Amino acid sequence: MPDRADSNAPRSRLACMPLTLEELKEIQAETQADDVPIDFDQLSLLTREEAVKYFESGGESGGERAGEAGAAAGPPDFSGTWTCTKVNDSWNDFLYEMGVGLLKRKMMQGAGYGVGSQKQTITLEGDVMHVETVGPAWTMRNAHQLSGKEYDTDVLGETAKTTASYTADCISLKSAGAKAGTVISKRYFEGELMAVDMCLESKPELVAKRYLQRLT
Repeated sequence: MPDRADSNAPRSRLACMPLTLEELKEIQAETQADDVPIDFDQLSLLTREEAVKYFESGGESGGERAGEAGAAAGPPDFSGTWTCTKVNDSWNDFLYEMGVGLLKRKMMQGAGYGVGSQKQTITLEGDVMHVETVGPAWTMRNAHQLSGKEYDTDVLGETAKTTASYTADCISLKSAGAKAGTVISKRYFEGELMAVDMCLESKPELVAKRYLQRLT
């Protein structure tokens, strides 16, 4: 069986970890800002203190960190070769929402969703992050344009129009064009591991998470 992260276990808030939808809703309620919309793609990149400032100001300030501070600090460097060591328990549900058929979902489940077999090799060249993902019988290559311009990527076998944004801690991808809708992906460090989250923009509460350990 794959080594799965316990999605119900308490975790400490690390500076590099994106805020979850539940945490943003909690802050929204605490600040009595129900009239302030939650832009999950951008607000999840804020720290808790920045999110509080954003909601307390009625959405007028505190939400600029994802664009301005990230550009000033530069993106995090994930260069190296990584292997998948564990996943959370949301992959089957996420793949279902993505429109992946039962047979393929069963095959992916049988393969542990890549635990122990999937490898990612990442190189950073200027404002382009190259990611080569190798599975048991397939290889996928994407060149992520961190300059903010739109580009084509492969999202679970579908071609999508993608834009990237980043802070010093996290790279966020927004990919439109998949049959199921827009996909949000976030890549960040969690301790010594690299974490990769994926969710549909329409269902930000359903997050499929993958953890990878650096080999080189």
